[in-house]
Amino acid sequence: MVQFMLLTLVAPPLLLLGLPGWLLRNLLVHSPAYRIVRALTRQLPAIVLFNFVIVFTMWPVVVEVYLRNGLAHFGMHALWVTAALIWWWPILSPLPELPHLSYPRRMLHLFAQSFVPTVPASFLTFSSEPLYRFYAEAPRLWGLSAVVDQRVAGLLMKIGAGLLLWAVIAALFFRWHHEEETGAPDWVYWRDAASELDDAPLS
Repeated sequence: MVQFMLLTLVAPPLLLLGLPGWLLRNLLVHSPAYRIVRALTRQLPAIVLFNFVIVFTMWPVVVEVYLRNGLAHFGMHALWVTAALIWWWPILSPLPELPHLSYPRRMLHLFAQSFVPTVPASFLTFSSEPLYRFYAEAPRLWGLSAVVDQRVAGLLMKIGAGLLLWAVIAALFFRWHHEEETGAPDWVYWRDAASELDDAPLS
């Protein structure tokens, strides 16, 4: 579960914040896949796709397949990261061509995400027997039973992910307030423009 949260809630936003806009522009805006990316990174499709992936990949039959096959396991990780990048895009997009949402809609986007994952998290937390045979048969760490281990995973998914999402909501709120008070430019777009200005030759 910690791995899942890192691959969906930590790595993707850091990747979007770390990639320069000019690179993403060359990769996406001028590619044949531009229209597909533009459609998928809109708010509703991004939410639906990401939550479908979460629910689908928590289904016991699917979990059993990718835990027992290395290639399927890698593919599942790639699917998590891709779906998460699409979901984070409306919040952190550095490209005006594929714009992020306004601050209120970004906070609503994050708030909405706190609901759907509670469904698989509840099954993990309140189930009286292991949902996944693979984990029931796996060696135990720290003497935890499979059910206790599963409940810890469910609590991590519900509480840990919720705290992280609310931390981002708080950061966006204070950034919004700062920009309104000071008249500062949109920081997600400006950081790339400022970098390009710094690199421009002086005449």
